[in-house]
Parts: sequence; structure tokens; C-alpha cells
Amino acid sequence: MDTAEGERPKIDIYKFFLTVMIYKIKDKKYFEENLRKLFCKNAFIFFTLEKMIIGAAKTINNISTDSLTFQIIKDQTKDY
Repeated sequence: MDTAEGERPKIDIYKFFLTVMIYKIKDKKYFEENLRKLFCKNAFIFFTLEKMIIGAAKTINNISTDSLTFQIIKDQTKDY
């Protein structure tokens, strides 16, 4: 890539983002590092979204496996 001195090289953001997602599957350390490279200080948004999605998935899993919670939702019990 030809860039002037002091300029950052242009990258294909979509390809870089896909690479980050692949690294997410393989190793969390590289996921965070690559997101920071791509989004600089705004990378925290993706970390927060990731934690929220994982938390929601765990909550849904707990609801479906916990018999009391499942019964409350199934019967639409208001007073528990």
C-alpha cells in the first residue's frame, strides 16, 4: 500500500471486522485487541453488547431449566 509518511494505511473495514469475528471464536484476547485497533476508543460498545448478549442468553437458559421460574411464566403468576 502506498501511503504518505505519517498517514495510516487504508484497510477494508468489512474484511477486518470478519477477521475479528473469526478471532473471537478462537481467542478472546485477539478479539478485544482487534476491536480496539478497528474502533479505537469506541470498542467498548462492542464489549458491552457482547456481555449483554451473553447475559441474556444465560438468563433465558436459566429460565428454561429452572422449574419454578418456568412454572411462574407458564401460569402467568402475578404474586410470587
